Amino acid sequence: MAKYVAIIFALVFVAIVYVLTGEPLAALGAAIAVSFGVVLYRQKLNDSWRGTITEQKEEKYIQKEYDENDNVTTYEQYRTYSYVRMDNGKVKRMELGPEWEVGDVIEKRKGEYGFRKL
Repeated sequence: MAKYVAIIFALVFVAIVYVLTGEPLAALGAAIAVSFGVVLYRQKLNDSWRGTITEQKEEKYIQKEYDENDNVTTYEQYRTYSYVRMDNGKVKRMELGPEWEVGDVIEKRKGEYGFRKL
């Protein structure tokens, strides 16, 4: 049922883009963008893995903002990244919240968008 709702939404979205712009290429671009988004969403839903947090590192993140005169302002922020060693041996870097600790087991189940702590 959800698949049909997504298809109907995509068709209505493309039709609205065509009606508002009157350009067939704009509608084609919207159809390609929606298709790309659906492919990424389905790939995320079909993914499943399990792993253990092996370490957490705080890394510097520099953000630049430009004003109307092209003057740049830089901000330094620190983000905490967790490194998860999955059961297949690969390491995945994830930005997790402060409630996660080294040694926690994380599982991403097929059909679910997020992951959970076991």
